[in-house]
Amino acid sequence: MTTLSTSPKSEVLVELGQIVISTEASKQFTLAELFEVLRCHGSCDWGTIHGQELDWNDFAAKWGGELLSRYGTYDRGLVVITDNNITNVYTNNEY
Repeated sequence: MTTLSTSPKSEVLVELGQIVISTEASKQFTLAELFEVLRCHGSCDWGTIHGQELDWNDFAAKWGGELLSRYGTYDRGLVVITDNNITNVYTNNEY
Protein backbone atom coordinates (compact mmCIF):
# COMPACT_ATOMS: atom_id res chain seq x y z
CA MET A 1 0.00 0.00 0.00
CA THR A 2 1.33 3.43 -0.89
CA THR A 3 1.04 6.05 1.82
CA LEU A 4 2.15 9.07 -0.15
CA SER A 5 0.53 12.23 1.06
CA THR A 6 -1.17 14.88 -0.98
CA SER A 7 -1.47 17.21 2.01
CA PRO A 8 1.11 19.47 3.62
CA LYS A 9 2.40 18.50 7.04
CA SER A 10 1.49 20.54 10.07
CA GLU A 11 4.10 21.43 12.69
CA VAL A 12 2.09 19.81 15.50
CA LEU A 13 2.52 16.10 16.24
CA VAL A 14 -0.47 13.94 17.15
CA GLU A 15 -0.63 12.00 20.41
CA LEU A 16 -2.20 8.74 19.27
CA GLY A 17 -3.18 7.51 22.74
CA GLN A 18 -4.84 4.11 22.79
CA ILE A 19 -4.75 2.47 19.35
CA VAL A 20 -7.66 0.30 18.21
CA ILE A 21 -7.34 -1.56 14.90
CA SER A 22 -10.46 -3.15 13.43
CA THR A 23 -10.50 -6.87 12.76
CA GLU A 24 -10.84 -6.27 9.00
CA ALA A 25 -7.89 -3.87 8.93
CA SER A 26 -5.72 -6.34 10.84
CA LYS A 27 -6.68 -9.11 8.38
CA GLN A 28 -6.16 -7.09 5.19
CA PHE A 29 -2.94 -5.20 6.06
CA THR A 30 0.43 -6.25 7.38
CA LEU A 31 1.74 -5.00 10.69
CA ALA A 32 4.34 -2.96 8.80
CA GLU A 33 1.62 -1.27 6.72
CA LEU A 34 -0.42 -0.47 9.82
CA PHE A 35 2.61 0.97 11.63
CA GLU A 36 3.48 3.10 8.59
CA VAL A 37 -0.03 4.54 8.43
CA LEU A 38 0.05 5.30 12.16
CA ARG A 39 3.48 6.93 11.78
CA CYS A 40 2.17 9.14 8.96
CA HIS A 41 -0.98 10.09 10.88
CA GLY A 42 1.04 10.79 14.02
CA SER A 43 3.35 13.14 12.11
CA CYS A 44 0.37 15.09 10.67
CA ASP A 45 0.60 13.55 7.22
CA TRP A 46 -3.13 13.25 6.57
CA GLY A 47 -2.81 11.12 3.44
CA THR A 48 -5.24 11.87 0.65
CA ILE A 49 -7.74 14.16 2.37
CA HIS A 50 -8.39 17.63 0.96
CA GLY A 51 -10.71 20.60 1.17
CA GLN A 52 -12.69 21.05 4.37
CA GLU A 53 -11.30 17.82 5.91
CA LEU A 54 -7.76 19.15 5.48
CA ASP A 55 -8.68 22.56 6.88
CA TRP A 56 -10.36 20.93 9.88
CA ASN A 57 -7.36 18.67 10.59
CA ASP A 58 -4.97 21.61 10.52
CA PHE A 59 -7.22 23.43 13.01
CA ALA A 60 -7.81 20.36 15.22
CA ALA A 61 -4.10 19.47 15.33
CA LYS A 62 -3.43 22.84 16.92
CA TRP A 63 -6.54 23.37 19.03
CA GLY A 64 -8.01 19.93 19.64
CA GLY A 65 -10.71 17.87 18.01
CA GLU A 66 -11.14 14.83 15.81
CA LEU A 67 -8.40 14.14 13.27
CA LEU A 68 -9.07 12.11 10.12
CA SER A 69 -6.57 10.59 7.69
CA ARG A 70 -7.05 8.45 4.59
CA TYR A 71 -4.39 6.28 2.96
CA GLY A 72 -4.29 3.95 -0.03
CA THR A 73 -7.06 3.50 -2.55
CA TYR A 74 -10.81 3.12 -2.23
CA ASP A 75 -10.57 -0.66 -2.75
CA ARG A 76 -7.56 -1.13 -0.49
CA GLY A 77 -7.19 1.74 1.91
CA LEU A 78 -7.33 2.73 5.53
CA VAL A 79 -9.05 5.46 7.52
CA VAL A 80 -7.43 6.64 10.76
CA ILE A 81 -9.36 8.73 13.29
CA THR A 82 -7.95 10.18 16.49
CA ASP A 83 -10.28 11.73 19.05
CA ASN A 84 -10.23 11.95 22.85
CA ASN A 85 -6.84 10.20 23.07
CA ILE A 86 -8.04 7.14 21.11
CA THR A 87 -6.91 6.32 17.58
CA ASN A 88 -9.08 3.97 15.51
CA VAL A 89 -7.96 2.32 12.28
CA TYR A 90 -10.57 1.04 9.82
CA THR A 91 -10.63 -0.15 6.23
CA ASN A 92 -12.31 2.18 3.74
CA ASN A 93 -15.16 -0.33 3.47
CA GLU A 94 -15.84 -0.14 7.21
CA TYR A 95 -15.84 3.63 7.43
